Amino acid sequence: MKDSEFMDKPRVQDKLIQDSSISQIPGWYIFLNRLVTYTRTGIILHVFCIPTLYLFLLFFFQVVHSPGRLPIREALLSMFFLSVMVTTQLDAFSRFQDYKMIKDLFYIYGFRGLLVKPYARSKCQRDAVMEAASQLGLRSAANKHFYNLGYRWYHIVPSVLIENPLLLLSTGYWRTTFFVPKYESKYFHW
Repeated sequence: MKDSEFMDKPRVQDKLIQDSSISQIPGWYIFLNRLVTYTRTGIILHVFCIPTLYLFLLFFFQVVHSPGRLPIREALLSMFFLSVMVTTQLDAFSRFQDYKMIKDLFYIYGFRGLLVKPYARSKCQRDAVMEAASQLGLRSAANKHFYNLGYRWYHIVPSVLIENPLLLLSTGYWRTTFFVPKYESKYFHW
């Protein structure tokens, strides 16, 4: 059996536990916990989205209710804030996918620095790792690891963008920031 085949299949015991417990958990409870976890994994992004929504609506209603000619400046500003809102929520969805993946990895291997290294580059990704670690009782290990890497609470801008601002123009950055594929958790419902 190849290593890749082994890694794709969950352990039989875990699969049985997962299948037997799903019928005992109400659907609304799973939905509510997923919503709370989704909010917690991208809290900075969701908080940022609120004033952006307000600014979008402010400029949008100025465009809609302006008599006569189209106010170009307000139209451009409303489109800008709409695009910021959309990219913010795409980023939040991607961080939720990161959270589910890293939580499964923590469940299988425990906390390891090599597992979280790809997720240390931005505050939003670190928040997703911290949420997964918190739910599995590994928060202190994750805090210590990020502290040893030199990250503090005020390091919000992704470190890779500080090192290389032109990375913002690459498709790889956009794909890993906004378009992470949907990940189905193998061991958890939320």
